[in-house]
Amino acid sequence: MSGTSGASLALPHGVRLNNGRYRIEKTLGQGGFAITYLAHDTALNRLVAVKELLPDGCYRDPHTYTVQPQRLTPDELHYIRQRFIEEAQLLANLRHPNIVQVHDVFEQHGTAYFVMEYLQGRTLAHLLQARGGVLPEGEAVGYLLQVCEALEMVHQRGYLHRDLKPSNIIITDDGRAVLIDFGAARAYTPNQTRAYTVVLTPNYAAPEQYSLTARLDARTDLYGLGATLYHLVTGVPPLPASERATGLALPAPRQVEPRVSVGVSEAIMQALELSPANRPASVGAWADALKRAFASAQPAAPPPSPATPQPAAPSPSPATPQPATPKVSGRNFTVPLLAGVALLFVVCLLSCLGLGELSQSREITLSPSDGSGAINASIQR
Repeated sequence: MSGTSGASLALPHGVRLNNGRYRIEKTLGQGGFAITYLAHDTALNRLVAVKELLPDGCYRDPHTYTVQPQRLTPDELHYIRQRFIEEAQLLANLRHPNIVQVHDVFEQHGTAYFVMEYLQGRTLAHLLQARGGVLPEGEAVGYLLQVCEALEMVHQRGYLHRDLKPSNIIITDDGRAVLIDFGAARAYTPNQTRAYTVVLTPNYAAPEQYSLTARLDARTDLYGLGATLYHLVTGVPPLPASERATGLALPAPRQVEPRVSVGVSEAIMQALELSPANRPASVGAWADALKRAFASAQPAAPPPSPATPQPAAPSPSPATPQPATPKVSGRNFTVPLLAGVALLFVVCLLSCLGLGELSQSREITLSPSDGSGAINASIQR
């Protein structure tokens, strides 16, 4: 049986792995290097993704499910299996929300498996296809900036991804961009030339990746980031670096798609410089430049509208002065009254006694008090 393709190579539904803990539910994807399944983790009662090593040049025994080399030697399969396990170990130690998380790794059926978080979403390649081949600039930049954060951690740990492209980035249903497939990842030492296996995707690989002995560093992954963003905003992948090296010019993204802003187009072309020395020094530096370029392309926010003037509240009318109510002292009023009553009583008494002198007309004058409270009286004939 050929090991190059065929759905029969995949494990059927219901097969148990790792002492029965993981039960295969269905196949999620199949390539030339591995098969990914949706499985049920019976120990923790959750769905997981299980990646099985099944490289081209191998076949599977349909009865025992054992993977056997066909065009590979046993030593070559052993070497590939060890690299596969190392990929799982690397991912298990890279804890970041934008890097797929690995929960378990084990060997069975003559091959190796590792268990990952099950990401509900689709790759950028599938999203691009579903959206008509081009993504809006803001959306594409947002996804790539998330990947930049993940790559900064990878580089800080001394590794390169080496295979950045739309099909190796998953966009989850909640909008998280997650970097997957670290099968080509390798440790690197800055400013040092060493031997590497050539693993690349032509439209996204930096020119230095074509060499068996090259000086690779973070700028190598930066080329892949720029190539991926180029594809997202223009709808076409950039020319392979090998063709550009012969003199073919790569048109700037804005020339291919006029809706791409000038600043973002320039940032992409900086990442796609053929010489690593002409690219930004790090993924973080490029991410900062990309943020500034995108921000400068957005229309300035309109100034706040001036507040509508409100009519001034009318000043309160001055109160109309009211005449003061005189205060009446109880003592000043009562004393003259009693004095007047006493005087009248005396006059009446004299009249009753028949005094003749008083029978003639008389003028009785009451003068106001002098302020002492008494009344002055005089009788004139």
